[in-house]
Amino acid sequence: AGGALIPDTLLARATVKYYDTDGWIENQFDGNDLDHDENVKVTGRLIWQPTDALSFDLRGSYYDQDTGSLWFSPVNVLDVSGGEITEDMARVKPDQNADSFSNRTIYDVSLVAELETSFGTFTSISAYDDIDVLFEEDLDITAFTVTDNTRQARQTKGFSQEVRFTSPAEQRLRYIVGAYYQNTQRDVATSTDLDFCFLLPLPFCPTPPGVESGILVPLALSVRASMSNAGQHARQCPRVRLLLDETGKLNQAVRDKRL
Repeated sequence: AGGALIPDTLLARATVKYYDTDGWIENQFDGNDLDHDENVKVTGRLIWQPTDALSFDLRGSYYDQDTGSLWFSPVNVLDVSGGEITEDMARVKPDQNADSFSNRTIYDVSLVAELETSFGTFTSISAYDDIDVLFEEDLDITAFTVTDNTRQARQTKGFSQEVRFTSPAEQRLRYIVGAYYQNTQRDVATSTDLDFCFLLPLPFCPTPPGVESGILVPLALSVRASMSNAGQHARQCPRVRLLLDETGKLNQAVRDKRL
């Protein structure tokens, strides 16, 4: 839905999308579908032009998804068919005993402000996004409890700011100058419970390798990464182009193209 809130001055638009499916890939261990998916997305946009020279363009969106995670069919493709997935292999259903899900939530918002003057155009572009992801899967992809509670949580936040000045398109010498700043921070936490006795002949194990011992050792790893950069216009600045034709005038065909 959308339209003019104030004719020729304030425009708005909003959309909502919803999707829900039970999935098609059945887990033969419990009969549940592994590829279920339910998600909703909401977007909005607001354009405000108080004067002919000044404008603001605000956009934002929200996305939330609850779906299945990675799954694998227990077929030895390399040793049996040399890597070719046959029709019979494709019919083999996954058989895993641990939960498999993926949840993600995404927010993003951006604002473009533009001021046109007789000597050029000033532009400011601000953007922010926040992404949260949590997924869990059966890491051993079998009906055995070799691993359990295998999950990863990721949170990514980013902010960017760009400012630039663009010379008038009508003049012979055209140029764009600007600056760009970006900061991104990511936190990742990964954990699982692992049955070492199933994999290795350890002295404290009550069972031989290949047999579930019931002794699950928790493992965890957390990582934080941050990235920032600042500099000149990231795409194509500074850049100056002077184009003359045989009469000494600016070439109109090239001038009309973006530098």
